[in-house]
Amino acid sequence: MLIFTFRLILASFLTLTIVPRHEPPTPAYVEWGELAATAIKDEYPDYELKDYTFAGKTIISEEREQYTFKVWIEKNNEAQVVHTYVLIDPQTEQPIHVFFDELSNETALSL
Repeated sequence: MLIFTFRLILASFLTLTIVPRHEPPTPAYVEWGELAATAIKDEYPDYELKDYTFAGKTIISEEREQYTFKVWIEKNNEAQVVHTYVLIDPQTEQPIHVFFDELSNETALSL
């Protein structure tokens, strides 16, 4: 009887420990953030990418959505903030265009 109880407890423990975990889905903006980071490195090759954050999504039409990222870059200890916009076609999930808007230091500090 003791051996049966031990096997039952062991089987229950093993069942609990091998239950697969369900990871939450990755937000869509993560993919576009990676594209924004790559585009920044291409556009500003002399700068070091310090950080970036998702700033929002704008639905323009059924064929256009814009993902906005605030990107911090640095060169010679001089920081620059660049808003990076990734325009995509939500029907095909393909990028259409990436464009940039450099912020002045005063504007960047107030954000």
